[in-house]
Amino acid sequence: FSDSPQLKGLRLAIGRIGDIERRLSKISSPNVSPRDLLSLCDSLAAGLEASSFCAQKIWSDHDLSQARFVLETILSRVQEEAPVNLKNGNVIKPGVSSELDQCMMLSNNSQDLLLQLEAREKELTGISSLKVRFNNIFGYYIEITNTNKDKVPIARYERKQTLAGSERYMTKELAEIETKVLGAQAKRLELEAALFEDVRQSIMRVSPVLLKLARDWAEIDVLASLAKLSLEQDYKRPKFIEWNKSLSLTIKASRHPVIEQNLKIPFKANDIDLGLSDCLLLTGPNMAGKSTLMRQVAITSLLAQMGSFVPCESAELPIFDQIFTRIGANDFLSEGLSTFMVEMKEAAEILTNATPQSLVILDEIGRGTSTYD
Repeated sequence: FSDSPQLKGLRLAIGRIGDIERRLSKISSPNVSPRDLLSLCDSLAAGLEASSFCAQKIWSDHDLSQARFVLETILSRVQEEAPVNLKNGNVIKPGVSSELDQCMMLSNNSQDLLLQLEAREKELTGISSLKVRFNNIFGYYIEITNTNKDKVPIARYERKQTLAGSERYMTKELAEIETKVLGAQAKRLELEAALFEDVRQSIMRVSPVLLKLARDWAEIDVLASLAKLSLEQDYKRPKFIEWNKSLSLTIKASRHPVIEQNLKIPFKANDIDLGLSDCLLLTGPNMAGKSTLMRQVAITSLLAQMGSFVPCESAELPIFDQIFTRIGANDFLSEGLSTFMVEMKEAAEILTNATPQSLVILDEIGRGTSTYD
């Protein structure tokens, strides 16, 4: 991660991954939208790109191959501009199923068939205003205005509906086209639903692998963010030391990682040297920086143990088993606990649970304290 351009490329890729767990949760439902599969596809593509930037891999080649399999399956089968609702059709790409391709061809060419029929009927009847139309109630029909009713070939035309200004008819040829077109559309939706379900099931079979990769990519996201922060803020690598009698926590030029970024002036760094079982007692007036110093020691210890560089010139510290804090003033009057009693209760819990290898931060305890106290 010391290579800044590589780190930038990694972070850009990770930023496009999105919430894979949430998308897999949606895909596990039979009512999943085709666009949920496309969103998962985008996430996997970004995750695989991010993986290419990592020299040390925390995943197996098998896991990545499973992710590529899902990615290629979605890309090869699902339309890039698939609708939100599966029932609208136009979800599966041409070439996936020959039977579906035939239905798609008939369904997509239905308008041409109807236009050809309309042109032939106009020529045969001599009615230039003749129209072949469709509605959801009556299906396909030929509409002729009342002024041209005398030209209608009754032998071939069967009256279907009478309107105020026109008549609607059906012919044997139009009925055959209607059966083919509507049958093809229904069959197309049925086939698309079945093929889409196959894709969904293939994803669900490898979902445990995808969830593991999502966690791995999330871990890389955290590490990349810490790496970027360390480069920008000049953090240093901490050194861990073993617990022994000569142990001491030593931090040189320690800074508070949050406060220093909000200050318009340079942060005044501090040196801390705390021996085994030592207690560092800080006194001074209000707003002198006592809380800042205490908390930055705890934050530095926490950052170091989670694998981050730390805001200082150098740091040598042990690995703490626990970090205890007693900060702020709160009461629980509904439980009969005043502010003082809450502080005593918290202090008692720390004394009960802390070990010789724990770090304890007490930011004031008791009421009416002063420098003399």
